Amino acid sequence: MFDQLIEEVSDRFGLDAAKTRQLLGTAIALVFDDRRGGMAGFAERLRGVGLGQALQAWRTPGAGEPGPMRPAQVESVLGLPVLSALARRVGLSPGVATAALGALLPGVIRQFDGPNASLGQLPAPVAGWVAQGRQLLADAMPEPLPPRHRRGLGRLIRVALWVAALVIAAVLLLRSCQPGRDAAAPSPLKTAEAPTAAQSPASAPLPHVTLQTLGGRAEVTGQLASAQEKQRLVEALSAVFGTDKVRDGLLVDPTLAPAGWMDRLLQLLPSLRGGDVKLALEGDHLQLDTRALPEAARFSLSDDVTRAFPDFRSEGLWDRAMAALSTLKPGFGAEDLVQALNQSTIRFASGSATLTADNADLLAQAATALRAAPAGTRVEVGGHSDDSGDAAANEALSRARAEAVVSALVAQAVPADRLLAKGYGASQPIADNATEAGRARNRRMTFTVLK
Repeated sequence: MFDQLIEEVSDRFGLDAAKTRQLLGTAIALVFDDRRGGMAGFAERLRGVGLGQALQAWRTPGAGEPGPMRPAQVESVLGLPVLSALARRVGLSPGVATAALGALLPGVIRQFDGPNASLGQLPAPVAGWVAQGRQLLADAMPEPLPPRHRRGLGRLIRVALWVAALVIAAVLLLRSCQPGRDAAAPSPLKTAEAPTAAQSPASAPLPHVTLQTLGGRAEVTGQLASAQEKQRLVEALSAVFGTDKVRDGLLVDPTLAPAGWMDRLLQLLPSLRGGDVKLALEGDHLQLDTRALPEAARFSLSDDVTRAFPDFRSEGLWDRAMAALSTLKPGFGAEDLVQALNQSTIRFASGSATLTADNADLLAQAATALRAAPAGTRVEVGGHSDDSGDAAANEALSRARAEAVVSALVAQAVPADRLLAKGYGASQPIADNATEAGRARNRRMTFTVLK
């Protein structure tokens, strides 16, 4: 029933068929989610993000293979928190899970579209995938509260507030009547207690912002914790784009944690001017869409984002290695592969072998290419350092970094026997270690075909 779709998506994203089936079951469960209006409700959400025409094409027999949803469209329908939770449960990066769902959903809609669309006649294996998908959704997506329960909850909260007010009034009255206490000057009551664990910023819901620039204009949506944060962002956007070219769709929710990334976002805003770009931030997760920009501008903006948010899980970054890997043609050779990989900049936490979160997309694409390399291909991953400090320590760190890259690639299904980690320390410089720029160039990873 879905064999061809599973095969195509697995090949396209380098996925194990079992993971693709999990995602397919989730896609079917999403389309038929009765909690959110079933197939009609899902179609309405698609129209709400501008996919009305695409939906019609997906539903039209003989219209050719349905094109995929873009990751940003999947994100708009499901939201970053749900996608991130689904990805964790399936064991994929959020970017890969989002893109794969975008490829699966149109096929699901075409398969089931019609007035009598039903899950009742599914073959047993597909029904099993859907059951698994429903469980994944239940874990990732909270059950919406029925309206009557929301009304009941509202009444309960109002009653609780009235009771609390009466109790406080009674306490004040009793205190004022106690002997020896000055009724005209009661002891001040605390107006705010120290935050409990449930109220602390570390556990509060996360603020989120989506910023889209188009034709010299900027539109910002999302939720922030305070009017002050909102004002700062809108004023900064107005300074960069012009007051009449900023559309403000931000909401304020005092229950959210503060936006710890706000200063960094404001510093990045000038880099977003002059092109059509989408940037989304939530917690330590960043998504960037630069596909409408010329390639050189994509490289430049991705560099700026990396410098501003080096510790974030960033998706959509574009560098020369990503561009080169994306243009490898079927049947590419091992030398073509390492030539593309050697254009990469792989980043680590300072002084350690810990890969930074912004490497995720690059390593995922590198793993896909390595899995598709010709049979018998073996690649050395070489770590290199500058000459600062102890030579033996530098060699050990460079080896540990090479091993970290190999481990990350093997974790994404690259056969371990295709990779060899080696540390060279400062023994093979490509630039002058007397300058900071030269030292930065010497701290690198290299990829070499093993004969």
